[in-house]
Amino acid sequence: TRPRDFLFLYRLIREYHPDCLIANFGAGNVMTLVGWLTRVPNRVDWYRTLSTQVLADSPYSPWKNWLLLKRKQFVYRFATQIIANSVAAVEDVQHVYRIPARKCHVFYNTLADPLPEVFQSASADTQPKITCVGRLWPTKGQDTLIRAIALLKNSGLDVPVEFVGDGPLRQEYERLAQQLGVADRCTFVGKVPHDEVLARMAASTVCVVPSRSEAFGLVNIEAMAVGTPVVASRVGGIVEIVREGQDGFLVPPDDPQALANRL
Repeated sequence: TRPRDFLFLYRLIREYHPDCLIANFGAGNVMTLVGWLTRVPNRVDWYRTLSTQVLADSPYSPWKNWLLLKRKQFVYRFATQIIANSVAAVEDVQHVYRIPARKCHVFYNTLADPLPEVFQSASADTQPKITCVGRLWPTKGQDTLIRAIALLKNSGLDVPVEFVGDGPLRQEYERLAQQLGVADRCTFVGKVPHDEVLARMAASTVCVVPSRSEAFGLVNIEAMAVGTPVVASRVGGIVEIVREGQDGFLVPPDDPQALANRL
């Protein structure tokens, strides 16, 4: 995203003369503009995060968020295709960034079958356990799950939950668990290798995805791939991935009681 990155990509394109460039996340601006300037015929931007997620988790002021949005609107004009990971994401990019429908396509996330490796390392523990995987940011909604665990404990169902992932809200969520009397039921394991994430999912009774906004939610298909049902928020692209009553259940976001009932 710096001038040297523009120059680096410019030199690569002049040397190799590619027919197509594909960019993800922060590389999109550099790739799209340099690709347009050097007349690469196909310039593909992936769109994987809803604008509501970006705004809710952004550390910037409202005016800077507005400037970033306008910059992205400008850059997307020079992309030949926008590939989104859900219908919800396609609708978002069309509405927020004014992208013509003819340039937008859906390509759902996939992953290699993890079962052979996971089952070799999965725990044999048969005790009920809940796992929640995701960075500890506002849109991921782990605080809703903590409140649901407190409701379950008050009703006599004392089930442990492990939060896999890290982020700026970790200490706040640990304090919330302490205040609600479920600190002994909530374990924050931080970041772990991906193989271990899948093994923890496979050893769980259920995986919870309590997001407030989500374009897709890769953890949904990771959980299903290792045979663990999902209880997730009925938001964004999640409703396109988790089939109600088959892969798990969908609940309203920010509703600890509904989540507790389903769990």
